[in-house]
Amino acid sequence: MSGIVIPLMAERVVDFSGLSSSGLLDHVLAQRIPVHQWRQMALIVRIHSLTINGTDGFSVEARLDSFTPEDPTIVWLSFNQNAGSVFINSSTPSPTLLRVPIQTIGPAAWASYGAVVARCNSGHTSGLPLRATISLSLEAKDA
Repeated sequence: MSGIVIPLMAERVVDFSGLSSSGLLDHVLAQRIPVHQWRQMALIVRIHSLTINGTDGFSVEARLDSFTPEDPTIVWLSFNQNAGSVFINSSTPSPTLLRVPIQTIGPAAWASYGAVVARCNSGHTSGLPLRATISLSLEAKDA
């Protein structure tokens, strides 16, 4: 079985500090990732630095993405279908490397295209810092 590590996103700051306590915010980190030729995949989340207080946190999610060159603006699948995720909070070590297996079989599986989203929801304590510097890679293997 041969494989490859594909860089998806260079080091980037993801900041949810301005989110209200009842809000929801998604940062799209990578989208339209062609994955149809791979049988096994894992998302590699490298945390370079982390500033999170209390019980706050956010998730990095591998989601389905739908795209065709003929109709690039039409959404063919629900963007909220999650193929794998990791929750990052104050107990997550920094720096660290997290490996998230991605479903390749089933209703939420990555089939042709994938996307990666950082999501913070209503549990955030408003006014406290919630940011991380992360980079992303995709570990992919064929059959």
